[in-house]
Amino acid sequence: MKRCYKCKRTLSRESFIRNRSKKDGLATECRECAAEMKRCQYQRNKQKVIDRAAQWKRDNPEKIKVSGKRYRERHIERIKAYREGRKEERARYDKHYYPDNYYDPKYEHEKHAKTASP
Repeated sequence: MKRCYKCKRTLSRESFIRNRSKKDGLATECRECAAEMKRCQYQRNKQKVIDRAAQWKRDNPEKIKVSGKRYRERHIERIKAYREGRKEERARYDKHYYPDNYYDPKYEHEKHAKTASP
């Protein structure tokens, strides 16, 4: 059991994040208080955080590429399921925004009939 210095509640050790610089290896505030402090800090410095992240992306395109590839390799089944679940939604989107390029297998026979007749 450990007491959070912020909310003053006594909580189990699992309720605290790790901090190796502390004697007991745990932070002085509980997870809930730490999350609240982080939210407040983000709101105070929102634009600075966004700008820093954008700059990092510009400076590290190779790391982003490697990370994306690793994610796709590890989550291939999840990605396939997501795409399969969105097939109809994607078809409606394509039909609306790309009418000249839209391919609908239901009308394949009409396409062949138009091209087959001289």
